[in-house]
Amino acid sequence: MTFLPIVDRELRAAARRKGTYRLRSWTAVVGMLAGFGFLLAYWVSPGRGNMGDSLFTVLSGYTFGLCALAGVFLTADCLSEEKREGTLGLLFLTDLKGYDVALGKFLGRSLNALYGLLALLPVLGLALLLGGVTGREFWRMALALVNALLFSLALGLAVSAVARDSQRAMGCTFGCLLAFLAGLPALTGLRHAGLWVAWLSPLYPFANAREWMYLGRAADFWGPLVCSQLLSWLFLGFAGCALPRLWREPGKEGSLEWHFKPLGARNLLLARNPLLGLLSSQKNPAKAAWLIVIVWGLVVILAPMFVPRPAASVVVGWYVMRPFGFLLKVLFTFQLCRFLVEARSNGILEALLCTPLTSRDILKGHTLALRRSFLWPVVTFLGLLLAPVGAAFMQFVQTADFPSFMGFLGGSFSAIFGGVRLVADICALYWFGLWLALWLKRPAFAPGLAVLYVLVLPTPLSFCLVDIFADLFFILWGATQLQQDWRWLLARQYSQLGARSGVR
Repeated sequence: MTFLPIVDRELRAAARRKGTYRLRSWTAVVGMLAGFGFLLAYWVSPGRGNMGDSLFTVLSGYTFGLCALAGVFLTADCLSEEKREGTLGLLFLTDLKGYDVALGKFLGRSLNALYGLLALLPVLGLALLLGGVTGREFWRMALALVNALLFSLALGLAVSAVARDSQRAMGCTFGCLLAFLAGLPALTGLRHAGLWVAWLSPLYPFANAREWMYLGRAADFWGPLVCSQLLSWLFLGFAGCALPRLWREPGKEGSLEWHFKPLGARNLLLARNPLLGLLSSQKNPAKAAWLIVIVWGLVVILAPMFVPRPAASVVVGWYVMRPFGFLLKVLFTFQLCRFLVEARSNGILEALLCTPLTSRDILKGHTLALRRSFLWPVVTFLGLLLAPVGAAFMQFVQTADFPSFMGFLGGSFSAIFGGVRLVADICALYWFGLWLALWLKRPAFAPGLAVLYVLVLPTPLSFCLVDIFADLFFILWGATQLQQDWRWLLARQYSQLGARSGVR
C-alpha cells in the first residue's frame, strides 16, 4: 500500500481544485489593498512616525489573528463531521491507521491556509522597503506566524478527534485557543512556574519576534517557538492515536427523567410558537452567558483599584469591555446557528417546511428562543458598562474639577459607543449568521464564518469608528436574503447539487 495514501489523495485533489489557486491570488490582492489603505490613512494623518514599522505591526498582528483562528474554521470539525456521517468507521475497515487519517485530514484542511499565509508574506515584506524593519525581524515574524497557524490547526484536529458535535467542537477549540493565547501568558505574573508554562503559548514567539524585543533576549523567542511547535506535534500524535478508539458512537442511556420532563411549560411554549417548544429541549446557554457577565461585573468593580479614577470609565468602556463582549457575541453566534446546522444535517428543517409553518414563523420562534437565553445577560452587560460612568459623574459632582469632567465625558462617549457597537454586532451576527447557516453548502462553517466576517475582518475599521457601517451592511444583506421563501432557497440548493451530480 502507498505510504500515507490519504495524504497523497488530498494533495492530488487540492492540486486539481481551482479554489486552491484562486485563494492565493485573492489573499494577496486583499492584503495589498489593506496595506495600501493603511498607508493612505497613515500618510494623511498628522504627526506620522515610522511608516514601515507601523505597517509591519498592523499587518503582522492582523495575520496572527487569522492564523490563530484557522483551527476553529478549518480543522475543528473535520473529523467530527466524518463521525456524524458514519464514514470514518469505513476507513478503519481497511489497512489504514489512525495517523493516516489524521495526517490526511490535517494536510487537506491546512494546505489552503498555508498557501494564504505564504501569499501574505510578500505583502508583509513591503515594510522592509519603507524602513524601520530588518530582514531578520521579517523572517522571525514569518516563523512565528507559521508556528501559530500549525498550532491552531493541530489543536483543532485534536479536539475534532474527541468531539462529535460540530458546534461543541468549534466552541471547545476556540476556548482552548483563548486559554493558550491569553491564559498561559497571564501566568507570567507567577515568579517560578509562570514563565515556563507560558512558553507553550504561540503568542510568545510572535511578541518576541520584534527587533527591540529580540535583542538581548533571543531565548525568549526560540524557546517558546520550539515548545509550542513540539506541542503542536503532540496534538497531531494524540489525534492519530485517539481516533481509532473514539470514532464509535457512544450508546445513549435511557432516562425516565429525560422522557418525563415537566410538560406544562413546554406546552405553553408550543402554544406560543411551535418552533419555540422544539428549541426548548436544547441545552440553554444562559448559564455560560451569565458567567461571562459575572466576570465582567467583577472586572468593573475592581477596575478603579488598578486604573486612576478619572480614566477608569474610559479604560473600562473602550478597552476592557472588548474581550468580554467578544466572548458573549461568539457564544451568541454559536447558539444562533446551532439549530439550523443540526436541522439541515438531520432533515428537521425540511420536515418543518413541509408543514403549514411559514419562514417567518420559523424565524420568529428562533428569535424568541434566543431572547429567552440572551436578553437579560445582554441588558445586564450594558448596565454594567454604564456603572463606571455613574462613578465618574459622582466624582465630578463632588470635586467639580477638570480631570473629573474629562473622565465623565470620555467615559460617557466610550460607554455609549461600546453599547451601540455591541448591539449592532449582535444584530449583524443574527441576520448574517442565519443567512450563512441557511445558504452554505456546509452549514457547520456558518458560526465561524459569521464571527470572521462580522467581528474579525472589520477590526481595522474600529480605530476610525466606521465599523458600524460594516454591521449595517451585514444587517441589510442578511435581512434582505432571509425575506425569501426558505423552501425556494433549499430547493435551489438541491437542484444545483443534482445538476452537478448529473454532470459527473
